[in-house]
Amino acid sequence: MTFTTLGALLVGRRVGFRGLLAAREELGSVDAPRNTLRLIGQIAGITLLVEALGAVVLAFGFIRGGLGYVESLFQGVTPRTAGFSTVDYSQMRDPTLLLQIGLMFEGTAPTSTGGGVKVTTLALLVLVVLAQARGQEEVSAFGRQVPRQLTQKVLAVLSLSALLVLAATLALMVSDYLALLPALFEVSSVFRTVGLSMNVTPELTAFGKLLVAGVMFLGRIGPIILILALSARQKMRGYVYSQEDIAIG
Repeated sequence: MTFTTLGALLVGRRVGFRGLLAAREELGSVDAPRNTLRLIGQIAGITLLVEALGAVVLAFGFIRGGLGYVESLFQGVTPRTAGFSTVDYSQMRDPTLLLQIGLMFEGTAPTSTGGGVKVTTLALLVLVVLAQARGQEEVSAFGRQVPRQLTQKVLAVLSLSALLVLAATLALMVSDYLALLPALFEVSSVFRTVGLSMNVTPELTAFGKLLVAGVMFLGRIGPIILILALSARQKMRGYVYSQEDIAIG
């Protein structure tokens, strides 16, 4: 969304209000929509500067030898968006694969270029659970109350994400006769644009490849765009329904 908005500005196109809202939601910004363009310009400039400096530093390091990362630390970071594979994931044990899938589903922090449901989304979910456990009606943290609309958005994003990942995993298991973990690993990776694989993607059928391509597209922009579309169609009603309790748990 950042690149698309920036590209539109570079070619002289006008970005509408809905486009600004979509960009603001993707960036995780709480600022006014009119300040989104300035934020996008700052992101582009900082990104180019950091990448240029990093390329210079790494160039000197690569001349002397290999990467030299601490393997365990690196394997905990790369599933969250980097997708840089240094080991054969098909040889990993099931507990390690489950941990990697969880890290891929969590993703990165807001305003980053990575995917995932974002660490703040999971943090808000924890706050919601804690508030319910304490019998509190409002969700609060660090002396501030979290808006109810934001908690509803968190539940919607998590529900849609989990539903899409599970449905795509089941479809891949049926169409390509994959076991649960390989199918779940591939779907989680493409859904969060990570790029890691258990070496099964090249062997997928045409349907399987189209499926993972569609999941990658939906995983990157689908939840935010869907929520924006639903929010834009909300209409004020002149009445409210009476409340009714239902049994849960």
